[in-house]
Amino acid sequence: MLNSLETLALLLAKVGALLKPFLPQLQTTFVKSLSDPHRQVRLKAATALSHLIVIHTRADPLFNELYNGIKAAEDPSIRETSLQALRGVITPAGDKMSDPIRRSIVTALMAMLSHPEDTSRSAAAGCLGAVCRRLPTDELDAVIFYSSIPR
Repeated sequence: MLNSLETLALLLAKVGALLKPFLPQLQTTFVKSLSDPHRQVRLKAATALSHLIVIHTRADPLFNELYNGIKAAEDPSIRETSLQALRGVITPAGDKMSDPIRRSIVTALMAMLSHPEDTSRSAAAGCLGAVCRRLPTDELDAVIFYSSIPR
């Protein structure tokens, strides 16, 4: 499984646009692999998603799927890797995110900043940092104000 994901990620990196007809199948495979018990498989899937998002014309379903996966993840290691995957797709393509999904993601990430697990908190902070680059000024001001309140 690991080699297959690695090969697909390499193909996406090299000839991404040519794989556009297979986008739904690839997305399903990569998102499903984020729940794999092996961390290396999850990391390869996250990397592949970061290449896939670049050729995506309608990226909201992927952002939404990652967001829902993070909310539903009970295993902290899967949540952490899913947060890394979200960060990996926000970095190159956060501008493809619609306003409602972006607001939902920001709200969830802000809530995760007080998560009891260090890895979830740290990964959420990394995602929030990535999404802050894409926020309108008023939303960025609200995030900064919230993060400056002592807890």
